[in-house]
Amino acid sequence: MNILVGCNNLKSTGLGTFIYTQVQEFNRRGYDVDVVTLYKGKVSDQLSSNMIELDKVKKSYDLILVSQNDITHKLIKRNVLGHKIYTVKGLVFDNDLPNDETLSYVDNVVSICEEIKDRLKKENNIDSI
Repeated sequence: MNILVGCNNLKSTGLGTFIYTQVQEFNRRGYDVDVVTLYKGKVSDQLSSNMIELDKVKKSYDLILVSQNDITHKLIKRNVLGHKIYTVKGLVFDNDLPNDETLSYVDNVVSICEEIKDRLKKENNIDSI
């Protein structure tokens, strides 16, 4: 399975830790995983064998996992194909909430907890899993 994981940054914060754990599990299962980010950090060093530059993203993947609008918009502009899942991990930053352009591109929106799921539905009328 070919998987693309896209994120805004790979600092050693919550997002970076989440991405690191996710990619390590995909690697353990033998999947082919590419990781693309706009801002590298400590986690990108740890995932160096999976890291690719934005201009090296393939035209198609079996699964595309994203979690911010800015990286998603870069993939939209490149018309990257595959089943796309946007994971909402927080509600503080506008970049974390899928906007209309992102929603028109992704196939599913996933919330990491019930609180986020409920707020997305109530405040943004976004259905998520």
